[in-house]
Amino acid sequence: MIKLEGVIQKFEGKGGWSYVLIPDIKQDKTTHFGWVTVSGSIDDYPLNKVKLMPHKNDGLFLPVKKEIRKKIKKEEGDKVFIKLYLDNNEKTDPSFLFNILNDISNKASYNFQNLHYNKQKDYMQWIFDSRDESTQEQRINQLTTILES
Repeated sequence: MIKLEGVIQKFEGKGGWSYVLIPDIKQDKTTHFGWVTVSGSIDDYPLNKVKLMPHKNDGLFLPVKKEIRKKIKKEEGDKVFIKLYLDNNEKTDPSFLFNILNDISNKASYNFQNLHYNKQKDYMQWIFDSRDESTQEQRINQLTTILES
């Protein structure tokens, strides 16, 4: 799961989209236009299967539609709190979980990296089969404990 505070920006010109840069997730070179599908929330407004779109320098951005901006009462220049998790085939890639574990514990990420690929995928499925963020976090913490022992 990615948690970040971002600022709503707007592309220049008439009809320019409002968006928030998402620096912690990289384009998926295997998908159409490098899009990455995520779910989560922006200021507690739920996001379900939205596409992060390519931005300059291999980065991604989250489009923030007018409907969402109205609900969260935010516009260009306002700060928002975003929680995202990968929501399709991306969440089966063990490197995603490795990066999360690496932020928590070097030993856990090292031991995870040394597991057989199929075992890594089993842990990925176990964690991300749950749509509930608190359950995912609990399972990540459990895995960290297992990998550190």
